[in-house]
Amino acid sequence: MRPTLHEYVIEHRNQREGMACNSERDAQGYYKIVEYATLTNRAPRLRDFVPCDDDGNVLEKPASLSYYSDICGYQHGQNKIAQYQAAQDRVIFAGDWEVVDQELDWTQIRSKELKLDIEWSGNECDVTVWDSNWNTCDYLSANRIEDLPREITFKENVI
Repeated sequence: MRPTLHEYVIEHRNQREGMACNSERDAQGYYKIVEYATLTNRAPRLRDFVPCDDDGNVLEKPASLSYYSDICGYQHGQNKIAQYQAAQDRVIFAGDWEVVDQELDWTQIRSKELKLDIEWSGNECDVTVWDSNWNTCDYLSANRIEDLPREITFKENVI
């Protein structure tokens, strides 16, 4: 589970216990905590879960390079694959999130593993938690990443 800010601070404090005081290490720990607090205090975005372009539009996973070479040309294929990979690298949450439905100003994604749906209507983010039979179990609004269910975890090396 993703740690709360309080748990994250305690974890870093516990890592330092028993070590000699090192001002560089203390500074690094402080900046990690500030980085984590800044990240968890901002609003969740669609691009945090699935690859999106710079305008926030969901990108489809590109076909193989040989497909693009046959249809559109090798360079176009390389560009599409590179754009998708860069967008995938910007995703900060772990798991297999899929776009379930998307309209003009509304997008719904789902994690079957976590039994969660997340919907964006404009900039508002709402989470539906499902029970084991896919019946609505809970519904919450998430104004900050900190408000998301803790089962949603960061990818490695995000923080």
